[in-house]
Amino acid sequence: MRERKVAIVTGASRGIGKGIAIDLVANGFDVIVNYVNSTTDAEAVVAEIAAAGGRAAAVRADLSDRGGAALLFDAAEDLFGRCDVIINNAGALLIRPLLDMDEDDYERIVNLNQFGTFRMAKQAATRLHDGGRIINFSSTAIYTSRLGYVAYNEGDGQGIRRPQYHRQCRCARSGRH
Repeated sequence: MRERKVAIVTGASRGIGKGIAIDLVANGFDVIVNYVNSTTDAEAVVAEIAAAGGRAAAVRADLSDRGGAALLFDAAEDLFGRCDVIINNAGALLIRPLLDMDEDDYERIVNLNQFGTFRMAKQAATRLHDGGRIINFSSTAIYTSRLGYVAYNEGDGQGIRRPQYHRQCRCARSGRH
């Protein structure tokens, strides 16, 4: 019998992250279901996975905090013995005009959307199992210039229109890199 692979899915208590976690389990993975706010939602995802015969654990870790990524890897290693895949899905959107936004608002979004992904990748550099993968998700919102999206677009690395070659992720719906 082959050893089960283990994935950490950030932002997995609802939406796309929840769907990814359920699909991974259906394809033979054990999953860390990361959440930050809703214990009830995260535990419901774990219960749904368990009811289908899979293994998952809900782990609260705030990726906008410096220690959040390490907590997720610690949990994967403690509960399942390893980590093979990380899915960077967690993100936040604060729609507020620039002049109405203070530095704390801006910093909170950038710390999650940009530094959270960086912190996960940095942990993965030394802790991801051989042959592991990092998958970064974003949204089509990074391709828009809407009033009030400044913190989100900057935090996702797109506020200043840079060449797209540095991105190695696909937007789930648009197919863009």
